[in-house]
Amino acid sequence: MKRRSMRRSARSEMLAIRTVGVDRGASPQPQEPLWTDLAPSLPTSSPLEGTVQADVCVVGLGAAGLSAVIHLTSRGVNVVGIDAGPLGGTATVRTAGMWFAGLPMFHHDAIEILGRKRATALYQETRKELAALTAAGDLTQRWSGSLRLASSDAEHDDCARQLEVMRRDGLPVEAYDGDEGHGLLFPEDGAFQPVERVRSLIEAAQAAGAQLYGSTRAQQLGDRDIDSTTGEVRCRSVIVAVDGGLEHMVPALNGVVMTGRVQALAASPAAIALSDLPPPSPPPSLPPTGITPPDITPPNHAPGKIAAGDVAPGKIAAGASQPGDIPPPPGHPDGATVPPPSPPPSPPQGPSTQVPPLDPPPLPSPEPHSRRPTRSRWGRDCWQQLPDGRVVIAGGRDKDRDDEADGTATSQAVQQHLAWVLHQEFGSPATITHRWAATSGFTDNRLPTLARLGPHIIAVGGYNGFGDLLGPMLGRAAADLAMGRQSALADLIIGTP
Repeated sequence: MKRRSMRRSARSEMLAIRTVGVDRGASPQPQEPLWTDLAPSLPTSSPLEGTVQADVCVVGLGAAGLSAVIHLTSRGVNVVGIDAGPLGGTATVRTAGMWFAGLPMFHHDAIEILGRKRATALYQETRKELAALTAAGDLTQRWSGSLRLASSDAEHDDCARQLEVMRRDGLPVEAYDGDEGHGLLFPEDGAFQPVERVRSLIEAAQAAGAQLYGSTRAQQLGDRDIDSTTGEVRCRSVIVAVDGGLEHMVPALNGVVMTGRVQALAASPAAIALSDLPPPSPPPSLPPTGITPPDITPPNHAPGKIAAGDVAPGKIAAGASQPGDIPPPPGHPDGATVPPPSPPPSPPQGPSTQVPPLDPPPLPSPEPHSRRPTRSRWGRDCWQQLPDGRVVIAGGRDKDRDDEADGTATSQAVQQHLAWVLHQEFGSPATITHRWAATSGFTDNRLPTLARLGPHIIAVGGYNGFGDLLGPMLGRAAADLAMGRQSALADLIIGTP
């Protein structure tokens, strides 16, 4: 009798996740990114039907959720993963395919919000992640470093400040003065093929024995019965690894995370010499650009509250300013081309400039007809050129903030801006071949969200467009918390002393 009672007690402690199968054919098909044309289709799975049991259920099978699944299964944990879309998620394969060390804000801006010690420690964590990716030797990855190019005198001065602060804190950076422009070079960054990256994560999770179900929407977390369900997961812990739409999946995070839309385009090979480019000028149909603050968070969202006892991720001191929200001063139109300034001054090298934990790898030159991943306009636009000459450009969220929660459709204003960037950087011969969009989670303080919501539910998201690198890192941190293990990254994100 005692043993039977214990079994009933253990079963009563399990959470029930009610699910419903999603008919993807009934939904409008989103515009496909370039990456889907360059790689075979990803593995598929039928929706979950009936009841399955696991130690942990991971909701969301993008890069973050799949990394959590792999981390758990490698430690002997029984895992079930579900996603409302296909295996691999939706937004994960709709990125621009670039890895940048650090946080969604530049390092010197992060220090103003987080303090030098915490901001530098977080930057070092991203460097470790890049070092692990480099060591993996995936042939779909390229490691040529990345650039930040100044688009105005004000941004040029900001690059000089960033150079000074990063060198002081022992982070790898160089002044850059080249054909593309003037700014900074970060030697450890790289680029990758998103579809192939996701494929490797799916295959690793399946090989470890995880049960993965696509086209399976989590209707509710909890034991209350609801109608129109086709499946159920019984588990002891839940990790919600959903970036775009996280606040809808976890209402406690409403106002902490806000869903926005990110857009990109790809163009046919533009392998032309930079010296042959015509003087850049906006297309006639493009309205003049005004001075637009480099704000990357959705407007009209008041900070939300989390229920008592929940973790409020990434708190900042009252009155702390957001450096990324400060526009360039008057007289420097946003996006305007300025005369080439002199490179930022290099502060004297000393013992403090040495990188203690990691050494930057030798920096290779970009392949013929390719260019390094690049950020400009205060980080609001980014682009890269593949070895075959194709171009991928993303950004421009500040050009159209209407209906940006729609993750499947592109908007004319943003796409027009991206086409202008294409013309400026690569010249007129390139032909646009793909346009796509996806949803992403954004936060007021520009830190990703990692929150424990009650004793058995952990949520991660709000990557502010940096989910390619931060997502897998936070997925593994959430997995550690679900197993009752310590996580240094979780402590840094949450702000534990």
